[in-house]
Amino acid sequence: MGMHLLDDRCVRSWVLAVRSSWGDRAATLLADAIALAGSTDPDPEKLGHALGAQGTPLAEAHDWLAQIPGGRGGRALRRALHSPEALVRFTAGWADAAADRNDHHQPVSVDLLRLRLHDHVRRAAAQGLGPDMALVVARATRPHTGDATVRLAEAAAAVFAAGEPIARGSNGNVFVLARRDDALASCLDDLARIASVDPVLMAAGVHLWVEPVGQSEALLDALLVDLSA
Repeated sequence: MGMHLLDDRCVRSWVLAVRSSWGDRAATLLADAIALAGSTDPDPEKLGHALGAQGTPLAEAHDWLAQIPGGRGGRALRRALHSPEALVRFTAGWADAAADRNDHHQPVSVDLLRLRLHDHVRRAAAQGLGPDMALVVARATRPHTGDATVRLAEAAAAVFAAGEPIARGSNGNVFVLARRDDALASCLDDLARIASVDPVLMAAGVHLWVEPVGQSEALLDALLVDLSA
């Protein structure tokens, strides 16, 4: 953060810019978060934590950061919040709060995930449709402790916060049964962003990919066995 206190007028201009782009609710959430983080010299980690605790999606929070206005005051605010170190702290604060907010979203067993996959495939077939779900897989590529798997599942729960089933394989892989829609890419980006700043996940070297859900239950079973063994 900068050595000098920021101009309150710049902070107000930032909130007004977010209101213009995102509406009154977004402006209120941002203003409340700034008040908690320090209205004249906001701490990046506290700001990210406040927004995560409110339930603000990470992609939206980063877009709000991009709305900081120009001018002398804006330059000072950007130095405080746009530096690489500040963005890491901001994202880490968001992830910690979002994980705490979703601590009730506990992983299910791989067997239960398999049953839900089967149910979805059957329902889609009965309606004459193809499956519209995807299986998100997160894998630690380097030797790690069990804490990495737990933290990875927590990060997935923070990002996929609409009740999507999340499971952990015996090999440490984490699975999310997610809807294959326009929001999926954004959720993957958010999860990758968390994995790139969380010290435990950085050490584990997280790799993310998406497996399509086909119409064959036998192939689904074989896929889950292969991915969770």
